[in-house]
Amino acid sequence: MRKLVLLATALLVLPSGAQVFNLEQDRVPMAPLAGLMRFHTGDDARWSEPGLDDSAWPLISSESDWSTQGYKDYGGFAWYRFKVILPPGHAQLGLYIPPIRTSYQVFADGKMVGSFGGFPPNASVYSLHQHLVLLPPEHSDRMEIAIRVWHWPHWAMYIGGGMAGPPRIGDADELRRWMTLQDRNTFWELTAEDYLALLNALYCIAGFALFLMRPKERLYLWYGLAGLFFCGRSLLAAFAAFHDLPVYTSELLGNGIVVAGFFSFVLFIWMMLGRRGTVWVWVSVGSVALNVMMWTLPPLLNLPVSAGSAILAVVNLPLTLGPVAMLIQGVRRRDPDARLLLFPVAFNTLANWINDGLWALMTGGHRWVEPYWAFWNKTFDWPFPFSLYDLSIAILLLAILAIVVLRF
Repeated sequence: MRKLVLLATALLVLPSGAQVFNLEQDRVPMAPLAGLMRFHTGDDARWSEPGLDDSAWPLISSESDWSTQGYKDYGGFAWYRFKVILPPGHAQLGLYIPPIRTSYQVFADGKMVGSFGGFPPNASVYSLHQHLVLLPPEHSDRMEIAIRVWHWPHWAMYIGGGMAGPPRIGDADELRRWMTLQDRNTFWELTAEDYLALLNALYCIAGFALFLMRPKERLYLWYGLAGLFFCGRSLLAAFAAFHDLPVYTSELLGNGIVVAGFFSFVLFIWMMLGRRGTVWVWVSVGSVALNVMMWTLPPLLNLPVSAGSAILAVVNLPLTLGPVAMLIQGVRRRDPDARLLLFPVAFNTLANWINDGLWALMTGGHRWVEPYWAFWNKTFDWPFPFSLYDLSIAILLLAILAIVVLRF
């Protein structure tokens, strides 16, 4: 009992001598700039100058894009302006900018401290990611910051312009650690894409290995090539998620890889079924040719994204329909391989059609499609984020891998 009393007394006395946590001095040196900023559409070089009277400018929130705040479908130039009061004796300060569509420049006290993307008249359209700009060390206790944004008008129908989340200001090293956390979150969101890249890599290795053992059976070569192209598409998507790439270049390369993968898959199915259904091979050749024309004409004709998406959905239809049609013919002939593959291929083909249809509608300005598009791209959260479209690809890859190995 005496020991218990002494222990209780000690516990009561300890807090009086405990460490004091000063949240004012020991806080993390980083702050989100969530709130209202001055905003103005149009463009004028004088709007970067410190001391500019912007009191007549309307206010807009930094937490969502301008399309949801009264500037629906607006594309072109716009400016944000705000002031920050800085603490004395701080380390190197930085400004963290979350992803902004399409291009932007950052000015601090009238000096440009960062420029990303391309601007008219010779604009290059980029899908930008997060960036950190270092603020000038010589300044007073109050800094005026201006952000000049150019939003590609062809994106304005379905992607809001400007900030979609608040910037952050503070210690540059702390902001770099914050960016690392954002990259890790992006990597987690891409788990399904990375998983599909791994499956396609196995698909590719298996196909080439079987072809080396049986060079006369070229269906294994086309099987391996299909895996190589689809693996490359997944890796390109993962790379683009962390790097600023010109949209036209990345989409041209991505679409070319996908078309080559689909055409390789058509030839694989054709050879697997005894080279029957040749008409679908020639139809697929025509589809490939139309794809090449499509990726040449839109820049010249300046087609909007919605028109290009709708035309591509139609042009790619034979590439996805051909394998299903040949497998149905194979089932009628009681081909065992056709029976096993028909459901996985048909499920993936339906998923491709839904994907193309939703994208064409959304890029056409039909905002009611956005919740369905979000659900389609992220249907499940466990064990990692993935969609029905990802599931259809995984089922197809595993089914084909099993059938090819058993066939061998």
